[in-house]
Amino acid sequence: MAQSMSMSHRPGPNALDDSNRGPALLAGSITLITAATFAVTLRLVARRIKKVSWAADDHLAIVALAFAYAMFTSMIFCIKHGLGIKRPTNITAALETSKWLYISEALFPVTTIATKLSILYLYKRIFSTFNRTFAWALYIIGALQAGWAVSGFFTTVFQCWPIDILWRLDGGLYSGHPAAGHCIDLIAMLTGLAVINTLLNTALLVLPMPMIWNLHTSRKNKMALTLIFALACADISASIARTYLTSRAITDPSTFLWEQAPAVILSFAEPCVGIICACLPVMRPLLGLASTTLFNIPLGSSSWMRSKQARGG
Repeated sequence: MAQSMSMSHRPGPNALDDSNRGPALLAGSITLITAATFAVTLRLVARRIKKVSWAADDHLAIVALAFAYAMFTSMIFCIKHGLGIKRPTNITAALETSKWLYISEALFPVTTIATKLSILYLYKRIFSTFNRTFAWALYIIGALQAGWAVSGFFTTVFQCWPIDILWRLDGGLYSGHPAAGHCIDLIAMLTGLAVINTLLNTALLVLPMPMIWNLHTSRKNKMALTLIFALACADISASIARTYLTSRAITDPSTFLWEQAPAVILSFAEPCVGIICACLPVMRPLLGLASTTLFNIPLGSSSWMRSKQARGG
């Protein structure tokens, strides 16, 4: 193992991009975190324009962005230590990257649950007074999301025991002479969590559609709102792609820095895209589609909904 890691490879001047995905990973990570930051900033500006105080979904979007920055930091260190390199020159780089990937994996469910709860609270703020069944559906999906996040976090943190066996050079899992310890089937665990996450993402997208088309507003507004929520399909697509790549994960340290680069960037893309999707509906006043309301519904209050119900509409 160590010998295969020590084999050097000197690509030609035109082969640099083919042997190192690091620059592309860095550019992609910066683009994603910048877009997520921009979305949250515009969300808060829109709330200020509407002259309403921040709600629970706004606070959760900020929390999600904070954890996304923590993931971004771990991505930077992964790239620094060789993530995306086709033929690393030593095993130490691979093990150091494993340490930062471990941190990123642990942060993923935390970032994701903050994003999903932000979306659920937004749904509750807009729709829940229309239909108690819908409100209960929100609670059920929220509970499932929370259960997924808790199980994902602790399963990731304690995937091996002792924990540092993943990146320890002396007696570690990939040292050639592992000390006493054991790990769960990491690929099966990550794939299972990814599949459940994809299903929950799909439920989160489908959930508000009947409510949208029952709104007392124009068909044009319904179509616009449906389109904005449907942009969450990008998040689902990232989740599906990540599930597929995770199922094909390579644990050999001589190749995983290269092979796992796409799965790692998708793991970062998914929460960042989720943050953007969570912010888009609230940003509509900034898009010139409405001045003080979102689809003619005051998001800061449920008085419009109560008045509709009082009129039997």
